[in-house]
Amino acid sequence: MTTLKVSAAVPAVSMALAACSGDDGEPGPKGDTGATGATGATGATGAAGEGIEKVGYFQGTISGKKTSGTDFSETFKLEYGPSSQAFDEAAGTKWLTLYRYNAFYYYTSQMEVSSLQLSGNNLVVVPDMSYVSFIYTKETSTTDLFRVVATPYFKDRESYVVRLSEDQNATYNFLTAEGNIYYNTGSWNNNGSYVSAYVFYDKDYKYGLYYSMTDGSLLGYYDQTTALQVTSSTVFNLYNKLTFKNNASLNTLTFYDKGTKNSLHTIVPATPADQFTVSNYVHDATTGNLSFDYTMKISKYRSKTGGNYGSNSTGNDLVISGSFNSGGKVYKNIVSRTSSGS
Repeated sequence: MTTLKVSAAVPAVSMALAACSGDDGEPGPKGDTGATGATGATGATGAAGEGIEKVGYFQGTISGKKTSGTDFSETFKLEYGPSSQAFDEAAGTKWLTLYRYNAFYYYTSQMEVSSLQLSGNNLVVVPDMSYVSFIYTKETSTTDLFRVVATPYFKDRESYVVRLSEDQNATYNFLTAEGNIYYNTGSWNNNGSYVSAYVFYDKDYKYGLYYSMTDGSLLGYYDQTTALQVTSSTVFNLYNKLTFKNNASLNTLTFYDKGTKNSLHTIVPATPADQFTVSNYVHDATTGNLSFDYTMKISKYRSKTGGNYGSNSTGNDLVISGSFNSGGKVYKNIVSRTSSGS
């Protein structure tokens, strides 16, 4: 067959191969694993990361009374923040925002001081601009955490009536706004007859609760999950312990205990502005490092649950004092080129 021309041999060879091809044999045994290769050269160092890193600190002591009335004093040091920061400037006024966390990612404690004004050689609070937030968390056992959440309010506040005390609302879980029970008005469908009502919500928005504008009694609630009106259930029985009607002595609406007929309101007295003061301010012109001492005092009359009028989860007067150190540059000026590049 070797004397045949190639062009003529192609089909013949193909046929021969097809005819001579047998069944595949069983796979052979697996070979031994080869030796581990040599370790490669160390890669080049990556560029420095941006964002949160361990730098500087907010540190200090938080002291007051727990909600139980027990005295406490705890120290803290928050060391995670931005690698560098800078003053903002508007209309010739410089503002500074600083923050630190207790961890890089899953932080449980933090302190943020926002929009402090540079006045002379110090930082000061401006009531309509400045904001301070503080969260402290400590594990006290395998099942318990001690937590303080506090936000000072930097304006005097007049006395006001809380429709249902915060202690009472721990049972009922009504939605709140600005430290008071939130409600609006609506109509309850009573078999086709509509009854005017005050409408409340629980904090999880599971229920819309309707109290009669006529006698303050609970008409029923709207279940957001089932889209049904309910007038008999465990939930109904709980909220049916209350009525909501005018308090003649206060000339405002408050909740009453349906059984005792006693109003469940509280009165928050006129409260002076909370304080955040800075001392020993130093902004090093050579290194750019910034440091100061601070004292923050927050009234026991701030809401335990928060809002635009401050918060204090302990329900008691609170003092937080300590120091800040940037641990890096805080730029006093940010200079930008014009669009022409000049």
